[in-house]
Amino acid sequence: MESTLLNLRSESKNHGKLEMENINLQTIIAEVINIQKVALETKKINLEFNHSTDLNIKGNEAALKQVFTNLISNAIKFSHQEGKIWIKAKKKEKEIHIDVTDEGLGFQMENSEALFKPFTEYSRLGTQGESSQGMGLFITRRFVYKHSGQLIAKSEGLNRGATFSIRLPHD
Repeated sequence: MESTLLNLRSESKNHGKLEMENINLQTIIAEVINIQKVALETKKINLEFNHSTDLNIKGNEAALKQVFTNLISNAIKFSHQEGKIWIKAKKKEKEIHIDVTDEGLGFQMENSEALFKPFTEYSRLGTQGESSQGMGLFITRRFVYKHSGQLIAKSEGLNRGATFSIRLPHD
């Protein structure tokens, strides 16, 4: 939460604009996965990261680290013991597509947009009682939008997992 507030404070100082630089998303995602190793091991979750080699974009490293920290920690939080998480990242013609998919609690599709509202009523505890602040996805989508990207949520229903898909433009 502290790093999220620092990112929001930085954005505020820059009049809503994030400072952009050349970054590699593969490196950022790998770093976030490494930071989440203890949580993955605690729940005995297998995480697979499949990616293109060239995931370079102009972006804000701190904000994108926060994006992937939120998405991966949510996937862990809402996954069952010995579950599986997949992260697939590939470069398309004008976009980089990244999907974070789990086999966890899922949600009703009619509630997918409500998940991104601040302090959403659809916030709930994780599979082992992990707490949720109801702000993570709101901030995550905000940072993705600041990169001229999209973030959408999909699920086939309760207890059928979820996929959070990011689309980011690249040159």
